Parts: sequence; structure tokens; C-alpha cells
Amino acid sequence: LPVEFAHIIAYVQVDPATNRIFYKSIARAWAAGEPGYGTTNPIGYSDDDGETWHVTRIGGAANGEPDTLGDMGSIFVGPPPAGTMTSGYPNVVYSCDFSPKASDPTSDVQCWRSLDGGKSFHRPDPANATLARATAPGCAAGDYVFPNRGTVGPNGTVYLPVNRCGQWVVGVSTDAGRTFTWNPIPDAVNVPDPKVLAEQKRNTPGCAGSVANAGCPETFKQYGQQRLAMDANG
Repeated sequence: LPVEFAHIIAYVQVDPATNRIFYKSIARAWAAGEPGYGTTNPIGYSDDDGETWHVTRIGGAANGEPDTLGDMGSIFVGPPPAGTMTSGYPNVVYSCDFSPKASDPTSDVQCWRSLDGGKSFHRPDPANATLARATAPGCAAGDYVFPNRGTVGPNGTVYLPVNRCGQWVVGVSTDAGRTFTWNPIPDAVNVPDPKVLAEQKRNTPGCAGSVANAGCPETFKQYGQQRLAMDANG
């Protein structure tokens, strides 16, 4: 992988329609002066099974947007809805994360989209977050809005599940992610028990005293087990 993707927390997705591989990770913002350094997250694609990559950045001054170092993200791909035009690639590529900080209770859910097959990514609504934490109903101090992997219907409608401070909701967008209608799932409530989390942290080797299990080899091993994607041949 290119040096920009040196961070261990990352996400991979294959577009089954084209076999294009998409990959993103958290930026190496701590590595000023070193190869791959950046202040906003990298994302890229490969058309030759990872031999070569086109790497760009999500957000950042070059895109006229704030930096983002968010995690808990995903990439998903699907056809454009009516009225949205792509350029040089048949599908819209979406990337959603915590933003602007990684695993932070003050961060929003933010999605970006690419209309050119991953060469560039921009916020569909430059002025507003996809789901703003500050205005999300039912959120108390310390609660999170957790983004999850979205999907795209055959007509281009985007469906994005989010744990909104314990209440599961599904966002529906018919304009390629510019606006969403948030629909709560009845009785789908998930509120972590702090005592259980503390016990798990104490009993996970290498994790005692870490922040949100950061740096725990077992935790990152679990992340790695999720980094699978299927190509057009299955």
C-alpha cells in the first residue's frame, strides 16, 4: 500500500461492478516531514489488484473543506440517482466517518462523495454535516453518533444506518447524499454499559490504561478481521 495508508485503522471496499478497489485510512498527521504525512484522511483506488494506486485526500484545504481525522468509517458504492451525473465512472463512491476527530463524542457523522470514480471527494452539502451531533435529538453529554456502512439501492437511493446516541436510525437520501431523512428503528436501542466496557478494557491484554482501547493489539486484530471485500467473481 502507499505510505499514506500507514495508519492501522483503515477500510477497504471493492466495487463489484468494476472490480475497482477503494481504500482509506486515518491520516499520518503526527508524522510531519515524513513520507505520507497529511493533515486530512487519505483515500485511494486501484484498478490492478493493488499493484498501483491513485491516492487523494478527503476534505482539507485543497478541497476547500475542513480537515478530517475521523475513524469508524466505511466506503460504499452504487449507481447515481436521477439528476446526478458521474464523470468517467458509472457509480457514485461514498465515504462516511466520524468527523473531524476520531472516536470523539463531539464529532459529527460526515459523508463525502466522488462523482469521478474516486479521483476527488467532496461534501455533498458544503455547509452542513450529514448528521450533526450538536443538533441530534436524544443526545446527552458524552453520547456518540456512530456511522455505519451504508448501501445504495438500484435507483441510487442511499441508506445509511447510524447509532444516534443509542437509538438506531436509518438515513435515506435520494439526492446522492446531499440531504437525508432520518428514520428511527422502533425498539432498536443500544446503550453501552460503562461498567461492562470498563471490565472488558481491564481484561483485554495490552489495553489497560489505554484510551478507547487505542493501541491494543487484540482490538486491531479484530479490526483486521473485518477488512474483507468481494469482487465481481465472488
